[in-house]
Amino acid sequence: MKDIEIKINEIKNEREEYNLKIPLPINEKNIENFKKKFKVFFDLEVDKDYLSFFKICNGLEENGFIIFSSNNHIVNKVYYGIFENNEFFHEQDEEDKKYILFATSGQDLFVFNKEKSQYQLLDRYTGDVYNEYESFNDMLLYILKLMLNEEVA
Repeated sequence: MKDIEIKINEIKNEREEYNLKIPLPINEKNIENFKKKFKVFFDLEVDKDYLSFFKICNGLEENGFIIFSSNNHIVNKVYYGIFENNEFFHEQDEEDKKYILFATSGQDLFVFNKEKSQYQLLDRYTGDVYNEYESFNDMLLYILKLMLNEEVA
């Protein structure tokens, strides 16, 4: 998680140059409520590393990438909550219900494949798997590096 915190601090520092802030973290009460809602909505326990991310910041948008927040809110017609984004995603295609959508960019979908128990990067339009990750943290670190325009392997 240390690498994650470092990358988020880099984004935070970049934003401060423009008087912008990252979203505030969520408190323990909201984490407990989120865990319950996640379990009901996805029929799966939430990854502890996703919760750790929320303790740093509740969602994040940078350079065209959006990591979804715990709560549903709309800014400039963009939906930021994990539940509403997954509702829309699952409505489009019954096959998509095997995924939990955690983050997006223009053409990319960052998901957890429930059937394979694996975090993946999918093409938004073809559904092709472009990358697989060992953990949520690995996927999150990959996204944060892209947000910072860093090279990724």
